[in-house]
Amino acid sequence: MSASKLGLGVLSWHGYETLAASLKTYPGDRFLDLFDERVIFYPEITDEGRDLAARFAFEAKGQPGNKGIMDGFRGLANAMKSDTVVLVENDCPLIESCDEANLQITKARQLIEDERAQVVRMRSRREPGEAFDTADKYKAMYPVASAPAIEHTKAKLLRLIRPGKAKKLIGTSVYVEADPVQKFPKHIQDVGGGFYLVPTSVITWTNQSIMIDRRFFLEKIIARSESVDGRRTVNGFKNLEIELNDNWWRTRPWTVAVAPGLFTHRRLGSRGY
Repeated sequence: MSASKLGLGVLSWHGYETLAASLKTYPGDRFLDLFDERVIFYPEITDEGRDLAARFAFEAKGQPGNKGIMDGFRGLANAMKSDTVVLVENDCPLIESCDEANLQITKARQLIEDERAQVVRMRSRREPGEAFDTADKYKAMYPVASAPAIEHTKAKLLRLIRPGKAKKLIGTSVYVEADPVQKFPKHIQDVGGGFYLVPTSVITWTNQSIMIDRRFFLEKIIARSESVDGRRTVNGFKNLEIELNDNWWRTRPWTVAVAPGLFTHRRLGSRGY
């Protein structure tokens, strides 16, 4: 067993109903015990948030004001001590068994520690949940074989007109294709256990349910987001996904691992993040 520490971090801005629903899916005796550290980070921390964290065996940390998603993730990572961290938002319930979680977390952690991947996507491929339209964008560029001929014709034209977007979507094949390696052998690598390795050139950064080396996250991902001109924002603040959707990310010598996934995306009541 590796001597490094593994942490679970949750980012939550209000949205306590959603957060509680997610935390209820994290069994304390078998799932939470996989982690050496468990932290909920609250922009605009309140006593209600502190009580909720304590009820589910998490440490509550936070700050008095909310400055957006990027700042929240920076705060969360800085509030943690673990070498490797799983970072989720408050609307990411666990949908797999504890045994499956143990298998996937063990493999994902090894990929990170062996530096075969710099980040592992842990959002469920089978049931990604709300606000996951990337698969539809992929299908518009790369229709399934059974799609009508007109769809294939349109897709071929789209790939000619927008080759950059077509390339960027290749990594999404792992969410759609039965055999993404056969479809894109130069870009997709099967490493067993339902995991695929994908270069950053063909897959975007996502904040949604990831495992990553904490220092790498702060020193590379957060630092890059901070350095980017912030003219495009969400509610006036940076959110990482906008800042990293650029040529810098696509030219990094890094690899994204895509797991079968453990978490879906499900929001109740107040939005939170």
